[in-house]
Amino acid sequence: MMSRIIGLEVEYGLIGICADGSAIDDETLGAALFDRIQRRSGHRDIFLENGGRLYLDVGNHPEYATPECIDPLDAITYERAGMIIMHKLVQRTQIKLTEAMGQPVILHLLRNNVDSHGHSWGYHENYSVDRAGEYRRLVSLLLPFLVTRQLISGTGHLMTTTRGEYRYVISQRAFHIADGLSDETTHHRPFINDRDETHADPSQWRRLHVIGGDTPMHTYQAWLSLAITQLVLDVIESGAIWREFNLANVGRALRTIAQDLTGRQRVDLEGGRAASALDIQWAYCERIGQWIEAGHGNPMNRHVHHEWVQTLNGLEANPMEMADRLDWVLKYQMLLDYKQRHQLSVHDARLALIDMHYHHCDPNIGLFWRAQEKGHTVQCVDDDVIADAMVIPPSNTRASIRGRFITAANQANVPWEAGWAQVKAMGVVYDMMNPFTTHDERVESLIRKFA
Repeated sequence: MMSRIIGLEVEYGLIGICADGSAIDDETLGAALFDRIQRRSGHRDIFLENGGRLYLDVGNHPEYATPECIDPLDAITYERAGMIIMHKLVQRTQIKLTEAMGQPVILHLLRNNVDSHGHSWGYHENYSVDRAGEYRRLVSLLLPFLVTRQLISGTGHLMTTTRGEYRYVISQRAFHIADGLSDETTHHRPFINDRDETHADPSQWRRLHVIGGDTPMHTYQAWLSLAITQLVLDVIESGAIWREFNLANVGRALRTIAQDLTGRQRVDLEGGRAASALDIQWAYCERIGQWIEAGHGNPMNRHVHHEWVQTLNGLEANPMEMADRLDWVLKYQMLLDYKQRHQLSVHDARLALIDMHYHHCDPNIGLFWRAQEKGHTVQCVDDDVIADAMVIPPSNTRASIRGRFITAANQANVPWEAGWAQVKAMGVVYDMMNPFTTHDERVESLIRKFA
């Protein structure tokens, strides 16, 4: 079976506070953060030497997109590399704003998906799918899996109800998603964005753009979520027969599952049936197992399936024992521990701060990093590998071409432009429409001219 391109896009929350207690508005923060990039490139958007992309998104959210990857673990590695790149950029901006404003300024960079005003931003997963396939069938079969996958991919949230009370839920994004599939992404967000923007040869591939998930802190959770999704896509595209679990209402199912920490609350399916999140996850997991046993798997597929089974077994037996690998469980335990130690009411505002600080990108502040430092989390990626990914592109996709091109142009001080499927320098433009290509002699020839 053909390899699949995977890419991640992470929007960050950014807060700026001055020493006098005043907040810095989002527009000022965005302008300061991307000032150097804008002066260099003419806009707040730039591709990096590792093949990824750094830019300011709608709503003044700083965003990082990984280079094209094939292995889910590579995608997580480059996503974490982007977080460090973004954190360093924020640190430099904090110094610059402190000087400009004549008083200390503190910037907080957050890997979360909601704020106290009800705004939400995304963590987007991208998967290449076969253009010749039945896209609507693929989406129909995938959605029940994605909606119930929040048991594995949710990062937890202390949500404020309409009555002003706090309630802990599994997913931050679940209450901001209305549909299963749509090209509307702001006022009526879908779980899958239907906009057909391929960034590759449109006759061969289509991009599946999943925008309804949470931004993970656990690398194990992040890896498993991507890996099992890739497996499900592989089996769907193989033409395998599935037991269908069409949800009666995607938005309602998302919210029902998010509010049930046991995974056992049943949601309505089409045709008057009902099933729980665990029921549906087990059904998909078992179907994948049958496909693997029929001879279609490989050692990595077997490993992914084994980890999926172990995770579902853990969730079924006692979700609270999964804190070392699932964000929503680890955060829930932190909140309970803090509440009990300080004898707080469930409505105490300090608990909301614990929720927010769980996602802080600064290792000196973020609560997740404290748990990781104490050895309380399962880590999938070494720090040295992440450091390399900050500057070295993946070797097995066209990101390697883009990364070499950008590195060489920067070293030679040659003006350049780049896109996902295009590079430009010295008045020459080359399209790169195959994301699996790792060498392009036209681009290599152009690089040699830089010297």
